[in-house]
Amino acid sequence: DGAPEAPREDAGRNAARGLSFADAPAGPGDVVLTTTPSVENASIKEYLGVVSGHVLIDGGDGSSPEGMREAYRDVAEGLKERAVRMRANAVVGVRYECAPVPGGPGGAPDGRQRVTCTGTAVRFADDPP
Repeated sequence: DGAPEAPREDAGRNAARGLSFADAPAGPGDVVLTTTPSVENASIKEYLGVVSGHVLIDGGDGSSPEGMREAYRDVAEGLKERAVRMRANAVVGVRYECAPVPGGPGGAPDGRQRVTCTGTAVRFADDPP
């Protein structure tokens, strides 16, 4: 489906650096993104609000499989950056959507695509296992 997955090694790297999910992340690479509403064996301490972002892809090479993967990565990074500004350490319920952008004659699609990513920024009470 082209959606990026949160690397599991981030949790191990955080533990090695003495960071806890109960603390705000050091940077976007420390934010966990998941499509599920929770993280197994982790307690959500605080729901911080909805975060979203989007990128536009032109109708040329941008709509190729590699262009789409890059768009998904870019929009996920933007979501993580917004979560860090909210002092979140995870985004749960992440949803990706891709839709044509109107702009041609009579509002018809003009060949561009909009990739949108939305989720809920949260702070965990403890480190998940």
